[in-house]
Amino acid sequence: RYVAASAELAATRHRIKARPSSNASGSPVIPEKTTYRPDSAALPGLYVVFSGITGEPLALLDGRALMRWRVAASSALAATYLARSDAARLLLVGAGTLMPYLADAHCAVRPIREILVWNRTPVHAEPLVKRLGAAERTASVTDDLEAAVRGADVICCATRAFEPLINGHWLPQGVHLDLIGSAPTHLEADRHAVRLCRVYLDDRSGLAANTSPQNMVALTDGEAATALVAEDIEGDLAGLARGIHGGRRRYDDRTMYVSTGSTFEDLAAAVHVLMRL
Repeated sequence: RYVAASAELAATRHRIKARPSSNASGSPVIPEKTTYRPDSAALPGLYVVFSGITGEPLALLDGRALMRWRVAASSALAATYLARSDAARLLLVGAGTLMPYLADAHCAVRPIREILVWNRTPVHAEPLVKRLGAAERTASVTDDLEAAVRGADVICCATRAFEPLINGHWLPQGVHLDLIGSAPTHLEADRHAVRLCRVYLDDRSGLAANTSPQNMVALTDGEAATALVAEDIEGDLAGLARGIHGGRRRYDDRTMYVSTGSTFEDLAAAVHVLMRL
């Protein structure tokens, strides 16, 4: 069997957290050791791969690098089902360490010719723009988020924002919205965007218990306005890949993919690397 579990390393303000995952057809066991601070995002440290049969250690992988490629690959895979096949304009919202990977991945699956980068501090987006520019596409910084959203074919958000950045009234027909820095309880897009879009998650189990319809009444109006509930979700990445969900149906569909962080993606990425060592 293939089994994956993550642990966040405890030290002073750090804490331990386990995230098991498995499939029924292999053999390695893959625990992920991750550092975490309450005032920041989880920072993956190491993936340690063991045999599920003998317990023998098989590999030690750089968890941070694996996480970046795994997140980018998940988003790009979702885009193959949800973004228009002729999508040419990519908007990146945020300029953090994930963005080069996300941009490369989206450019690999769609004929992107123009990339715009919006960041709260525009000067911090300049290094990313320099890295992304290529002969086959242009890359530039924008300080007008609304105009950039209105002109985009694919929008990729990877921020730590707890308040919506994307106003649903800005979304053009046919756009695909990729939310990486979101969680079911807070989105980088507002409630109107959720209502306009056909929404997919990487993993339905990412819908926390406190976002169920029964518990939504316990949330404040502000929280409820940016939280997902089960009724919002049309499907997940596994269902798209298996053909259970149809993905984009019409050219002018607005679609949304919310990546909450899935252990099965960790497992798939780790096994993919392991099989090539």
